[in-house]
Amino acid sequence: MPFNLEDMIKEGVATMFFCWVCMAEGNFTAALGLAACMNAFGASMNPAANFQQFARGKFADLEGFALSTLYQLVGAGCANYLAPKVGLSATALPAGFNDFSQGAFVKEVVGTMFFLAAFNAADGATNKGFALMAATLVFECTANPAVTFSRIGFSEIGKNAEGFLFMFSAQCFGAFLANMSDEKLKKD
Repeated sequence: MPFNLEDMIKEGVATMFFCWVCMAEGNFTAALGLAACMNAFGASMNPAANFQQFARGKFADLEGFALSTLYQLVGAGCANYLAPKVGLSATALPAGFNDFSQGAFVKEVVGTMFFLAAFNAADGATNKGFALMAATLVFECTANPAVTFSRIGFSEIGKNAEGFLFMFSAQCFGAFLANMSDEKLKKD
């Protein structure tokens, strides 16, 4: 997938709006925001979901995965930067964000796996939004590297790169496991 201006705008703007919805606090708000943004933009807004598709395609479309992830992270960074201008503020990073925490890693892996498995099985954007709400409530995770990045922003990535990469890898691992569970269920 070569660079596509329409995809860049769609993914970037949808991710920015979705991150703003997440900044408004409340899992119910985030669930409805996901549904609204999916319906309005037709975007995935989630680099972990991109990784799931990349893995499902046997890691063939590296350029497509990289570009869509870049678009979404730029949208998340813009959400962080512009949040004060629209009356929002980014949610604070959890204490010890840059420290390795096995519990935080497991919550993100399992929460992302649960979310993406339920997301792919759900019909309709609203049901997909409720899958996100359930995953974030039960596992206390974001299940989305873009939402994680919207908490950091462009200006703070230098101080938080280690924690972001740690969470991004947990979320991608969860996406990979969602594929494995989905394939196993289809075989049974």
